[in-house]
Order: sequence, then structure tokens, then C-alpha cells
Amino acid sequence: MLIVDKIKFKMNYLYLLLFTIASSEPVLNECQTEWAKIIESGKDILSSNRSDYTKMFMYSGFTLNNLGQYDSCNELSHAKYVIMLLSGQPPLLIALCGPKVCNETDYQNIFPKFLSNDFDGGIVPSSLKLPLEAASQGPFIMFSKEFADKHFDSYNAGAILMIIFTSIIIGIIIIATGYEYWITEKASLTKQIEKDSKPQQLSNAEKYLLCFSLITNLQKLFLSRSQEKFGKKDTLEVLNAMRVLSIGWVILGHTIVNAITISVLANPNKLLDFIKTESMVIPLTGTFSVDTFFWISGFLVSYLLIIELNNSKKVNWIMVYVHRYLRIVPLYLFIILFSWALQKHMGSGPMWWNEYWYNNDCKKWWWTNILFVNNLVPDWKGSNCLGQSWYLADDMQFFIITPPILYLYHKFNRYIGWAILTFLIGFSIIISGVVAHHFTLNAVGFSSESWTNYNNYYYIKPYCRVGVYALGIITGIVVYSYRQYQKDQKVYDPLGLWIGKKLENKIIRYIVGFLGLALINIIIWVEYDTTKNPGSAMEFPNWTDEENQTFIAFNRFVYGLGLTLILLPTLLGHFTWIIWIMSLEIWTPLARLTFCCYLVQSNVIDMIYHAQTSAVYLDNFLIFKDATWNFMFSFLIAWPFVLMIEMPALALEKLMFSSVRAKQPPIQDEEKSRSLLVMNGKKSEE
Repeated sequence: MLIVDKIKFKMNYLYLLLFTIASSEPVLNECQTEWAKIIESGKDILSSNRSDYTKMFMYSGFTLNNLGQYDSCNELSHAKYVIMLLSGQPPLLIALCGPKVCNETDYQNIFPKFLSNDFDGGIVPSSLKLPLEAASQGPFIMFSKEFADKHFDSYNAGAILMIIFTSIIIGIIIIATGYEYWITEKASLTKQIEKDSKPQQLSNAEKYLLCFSLITNLQKLFLSRSQEKFGKKDTLEVLNAMRVLSIGWVILGHTIVNAITISVLANPNKLLDFIKTESMVIPLTGTFSVDTFFWISGFLVSYLLIIELNNSKKVNWIMVYVHRYLRIVPLYLFIILFSWALQKHMGSGPMWWNEYWYNNDCKKWWWTNILFVNNLVPDWKGSNCLGQSWYLADDMQFFIITPPILYLYHKFNRYIGWAILTFLIGFSIIISGVVAHHFTLNAVGFSSESWTNYNNYYYIKPYCRVGVYALGIITGIVVYSYRQYQKDQKVYDPLGLWIGKKLENKIIRYIVGFLGLALINIIIWVEYDTTKNPGSAMEFPNWTDEENQTFIAFNRFVYGLGLTLILLPTLLGHFTWIIWIMSLEIWTPLARLTFCCYLVQSNVIDMIYHAQTSAVYLDNFLIFKDATWNFMFSFLIAWPFVLMIEMPALALEKLMFSSVRAKQPPIQDEEKSRSLLVMNGKKSEE
């Protein structure tokens, strides 16, 4: 009975379509004639001997967001799969397995009349009528398979070059790994025969080759940086857990945003009800996760650079910037070129045609990425070439201004540094409020009324995000001052030392820690007051303009302050139970992958949703399942890229500049050895 009901349901809409076709023209054209045959053959759907017309009927979706059977339709010689898109975000569409003779004009002529008929309430839920008003001018017509055959079937020169380059790198890795295994076995055998034999010295060519060896690089992947550099662990290891947890929050946020904007939903009429639930607060506030990375970056740069300034007579500032650039760009550029050239060839499906435009900005603006101005160029809006890489542009711009600030702080007056950092925090608050006021921004980043301006002029701009980075720098100053005093009783920064010593008091540090936790929870959950009312079209009208602007001005500062109040006592060696949990070995290999994972996760999520072949039901389980899968798959993709590009590049960079480092003063203690991290251009994601 259920099958029959479904058939009748489809037949009702098909007969409505036939009625529209028949009434639109006195004489049916070829497309309309073919559709009449499809509809007529619908009565044979239960037959064991189905014609192609019957199969076309079966493989069509007909109802809203039913994608039908894409692959089966494309196997029919006289069929052509078509999507009639009414709305892009979220996608609202009708998918049909239609006759090959039908073209875009045929469907444009038929569809508006079909949509406007009120047949059993129509095919469109009443709650979605507003986004569909544009359909009165005709839907966007896409022949998915035809488009894919035209744009994705053949590889252009860029794709071929990327395949060749990747193959060469893999070949070098295989040779290097085999060679290291051979010389290791040879050395072991020689040592057994000649007990007093000296280790064989490697030539420069051998050293460069072994930079690509999986044997060495896999060992580094599972070795903590403290152990690698200093021979023992440090409280800084807690930052490994922060990196992993933050990238998880990034992926959760991107999962929910993509699920409600590009995924084809089986229940789009429930979208607004879903967004207003409490369970969406954490995913929707995932933008704060990037602030955690900025904080970590500011902390590491300040802490390690102060060590370098305090222990070196002269710092080669040019090389500081050169190392930083060389440490980031190889993997960054490889992923840009790889995704630009090959991503569109890595999937298929009824919605895969969207991949054609995903990296479109790279054609014209790829150079802005490697110059780290892609958050500003073009037109002060930024480029969408590897869109998530705006973070790297912000972070590099922060890094550029940090050495001069810390040089003034270290060489001239401590309070100059504190004044500059305080100014940066205040400036970030003020400029964020000004931008929010000028563009009338909504506190919810994807509000339908302001999301473009929110992203282009606030979210990705360095002057709106520098406050949290400055808080990280301040934390680095305090931690260094406290550790320096503990080591040799010397006062490096009176204010920093005073803060550190105050946190020796158990009551004070627990008050500080709980205050930090409270601030983070307040700034996250206060936003629920507006997300609980998304309005009729996701305009989130609950807050006044003044309330939205106040929140935008202060939210990142409040989050960064809360993060500082929690992590500062921890990095000073207090909250030992937190240190134990966040220094577990499991965080080490994952933390090594977070930089690459950040670069690929948005592409991974995008491809997964664009490759869907059937609509998904939006609920909490879907978000949990998809976020978990996206997290695991992003790390799985990052793993070979790190071993293939990032680690060899880091080893090559270290080898290339080994002569420069050899001229540096000898390292006499653990604190001095930390300075090498700065000279190596250490970045926060590593």
C-alpha cells in the first residue's frame, strides 16, 4: 500500500506538470512530447519490463529536495538529469530525470507556472515561500552530468603538472625511505662486526635526500617538541591539546554552517526551528576557536622571542622573517595549488557542479595568498582562494609587527611594550564597534542581512582580531618573567613578575581560573539570546543595532581574557591536573597535524556535502555524525600531506640554514635552547 501511495503522489505532480505543459502551448514541442511519454509510462512502474521512459519517471525526484537517482538516470541513453534550483542557501530544488532533448529554455518556460499552481498545498512548504519569490522569474537550471562532462572530465595543464609534481615527491620519499633503511641496516651490521667502528659521515646530498625519509619523519610525528628540542617535556605541551580542541571546534562550526547552507536537506522547513535550539550554541560560536589560535601564536612568539633577545647579543631580524615565511609557505602553497587544480576532479554527484566555482578566485588572486594579503586584497574584501587561509594572513601580519614591539619593550622600556599592547587591545575593541556600526552588522555571523559585510569587513580583518593576539603576547611576557626569576632571581619585568607571583596564591589562581571560565561561558551563551529567534529568513532580529554592535566590539576581547585567565596559571605550572590531561601523548601527533588539518578541513567538508546523492535529514545526530567524520577525515588527509611536504620542507630549511645557526653563540641551558624555535620561524599551529 505504501508503494502505491508513493506512486500516486508522484503521479499527481507529474500530471500537474503535464497539465502545465499542455496548457502552455497549443502545439507541444519535442521536449513536451517526450515528457508526455514519461508521464504516460508512469503506469508501468510496477512492471517487470520497464521502458526507458518508465525508468526516467522512477529516477526523477519531483518533490522538493528529492535528488532522485542521479547515476541511474545518467546510464539511460535518452535521459538527461536536470536540477531546477529555486534557492541557493540552503539549496531548494527539484531534480528530474528528463528527456535529453529538453534544454534550459524548455524548463524555464515550464517551471514558473508549475510552481505557482496550488496543488494539495503545492510542492513548497509555506514556511519557505519567502526565499522562493525569485523563482517567479524562473529557476536556475543545471544539467549536472552535462556540466561535469564539459568541465571536469579532462585535466588541464595545471592539474597534470600537480599530478607529476606529487608523483615526483612520492618517488623521492620512497627512495629516501629505502635508502635510510639500507644505511641503517648497514651501520648496524658494521657495528656488530667492528665494535670500535665510527658512525659513517653522510654527504650533503645524502642529508638532503634523507629529509624526505618516512622513517625519520614518522618518528618526529610522534615525538613532542619539548622532547625533540630539549630532551624533556615542558608545561608548554598543554598547548598541543588546545590546538587539537580548537581545530575540532573549527570543524564543528564549519560542519553546521555548511550543513545549513550548501547541503540538500530533506526537511528544509525545519531549518529555522533547528537553529534556535540550545544545542546549536556551541557550533554557531565556533568562530572563537580561531581566536584561540591567535592567542597561542601571540604567546609563543613573545615568549620565545624574548628568550632570544635576552640571550643573544644580536638577532638577525631578516632571518627571523625569512624562516617564518619558509616554514609556512611550502605546505600552504602546495595545498592551494593541489585544491585549485585537482579538487574538482575528486568527486561527482548531482550537486558536484558547485565545485567549479569553489577555488575560482585562485585564477586571479593566488599571489595574494603567498604575500599574506588575501584578507585585504582585492577591494579590501579579501580573496576566496582557499578561503580559510585568511587566518594565515592575519597571523603573518601580527607576526610582522611583533618583533619591533618586543624590541622596544626589551631594549628601551618595559612599560612602552605594555602601553603598545594595551593600545592594540583597545584599538581592536573600538574599531570592531565602528565597523559593526558602519555596516549595521548582526552579532550572528551568517545573518541573512549582513553576513557578507560581516565576513569581508569584520571577521577576517587583522585590526578586529589583534586584541586576542596581544593578550597572548602579554601572557608570554608574564610566563617568561616568572620563569626567569625562578631560575636566577633576576627581575626581568616587574609587572609580569608581580602577576606571576600573585598566582602562587592558591585562592587567587582558582578565583582567576573560575573567572576565566565564567567569561568564556558568558560570551558564548549570551549569544543564544539572539540565535533562539532566527526570524522568518535568518535575519536574527532579537537584538537592537546597539546591542549587536556592543557584542561585536567586546566579544573577542572577553573570550581572549577568559582564555588568558585559565591558561596563564596553567602555563606557570599550576593546575597540575589540567597539565596532566593536556600533556597526554595522544595530543602530540594530532597537534603536529593541526596546521595542515586547518588548511584542508574546509575543502574536505565542502566536497563531502557537494558529493551527496540524496537529501539528508537535519538534526543533532546528523551534525554529530558529520562533524566526527569531518574531523577524522581531515586529519587523515592532513597526515600524508604533512609527511610528504611539511616535514621534508622543515628539514630542508633547517639543513639549508645550518651554517647560519652554527655561528650563533653556544647554547648553555634549556632556556637558551628555546630560542632556536624563534629562529626556526616557529608558528602557532605547529
